[in-house]
Amino acid sequence: MYILSIVFLIFLVLLKLETKKTNPANIDMLSLFVLIFVSAFSYHNGWDSYNYKGFFDSIVAGGWDVVTTYSLFGLEFGYLTYLYLMSLLTSEYQVVVIVQSVFLNVIIFSAIRRLKFNYTLFALLFFSSFFIKFELSTIRQGIAVAIVTLSYKHLIFQNFRKFTTTILIASLFHYSALIMLIFYFFNKINISRKFAINLAVFALPAFFLALMAKDFVFILLSDSPLSGIPVANKIIAYFSKSNNTGLPLIQLFSLALYIYFCVFLYDHKDPRSKLTISLFTFLIVIQFYSKMLPSLLLVRLEYYFIFSQLFIWLLLFEKLSIKNKIPNILLLIIIIPFFNLYISLRNPYDRQAYLPYYSYIEFVFFDKKTRSKAALEKLAKGYK
Repeated sequence: MYILSIVFLIFLVLLKLETKKTNPANIDMLSLFVLIFVSAFSYHNGWDSYNYKGFFDSIVAGGWDVVTTYSLFGLEFGYLTYLYLMSLLTSEYQVVVIVQSVFLNVIIFSAIRRLKFNYTLFALLFFSSFFIKFELSTIRQGIAVAIVTLSYKHLIFQNFRKFTTTILIASLFHYSALIMLIFYFFNKINISRKFAINLAVFALPAFFLALMAKDFVFILLSDSPLSGIPVANKIIAYFSKSNNTGLPLIQLFSLALYIYFCVFLYDHKDPRSKLTISLFTFLIVIQFYSKMLPSLLLVRLEYYFIFSQLFIWLLLFEKLSIKNKIPNILLLIIIIPFFNLYISLRNPYDRQAYLPYYSYIEFVFFDKKTRSKAALEKLAKGYK
């Protein structure tokens, strides 16, 4: 399913590039449909499907009291309210999946089109990279990330009221979205090409220096009066779950892409380029300069800035299109999506959780069994 969808999206990108008679908006709508279809009819793919189904089934059985109880344990009120409202309409969890798929993808579609990016190319790059995680697994944060993309336009026009409102709504689905409130003021810094390159040069030393301070931060936070606060308590718990002390290759790729953008592609006259360098710079700060914090927390924060990597490919595509460098465009369209998919499924445990793709349609019409909850739990215990 993943490969077939990527091939079809590649075809749509090429069609949009070469065909003048076809309305580009119609091609964008087809691309949107592909993303909605795959996530709407996903049936227990990824890590968290059974957890979300369990939340919904509990709310169907217990009503609003369950929403109140779950919210006290840290689950976001916005997503629980959504499940409650859906429970008033249906007891079938797959309907919940379909509605949230439409909601999430339409929001991203609207945000990307507002930024004047090529949505079909974005859909291809997104599907082959972060789609699997945002739409088939970490659904709450996937919805939060989608809502945050709506705030990008408010960042460009520096509309603090609309930006803040958007972020507060996103935080109702995942509290980590509140990091964007800090980013708003970071975005006001006029990040020059020279500053960005210097930040990249010192990224590796900063990574290892920050790593050495990890134990100190843990002790400091554990002994502080703030340790009893739920947020601090969760961060302390993350420390025990994050033992990675190496430098992941994926972060080196991120740094290389950042340097390429700063040196060869950044255009201070283009608002989208300025937004991209601001988002990506903050991502580099999280990935390399904040290693004293638990990795599990940092990964959660990265998600709100990770689209900047896709924006680089979109800006490069536009540049190549203007110069009519068709061979380079073809290489970009064909190679990058499969490279992204390889990165997304580089971990063997993730491959077993997401491959093969199971469809609700296959389950209904062909009685095809999916992964059991026990099998996923067994897989999760060995996850590295």
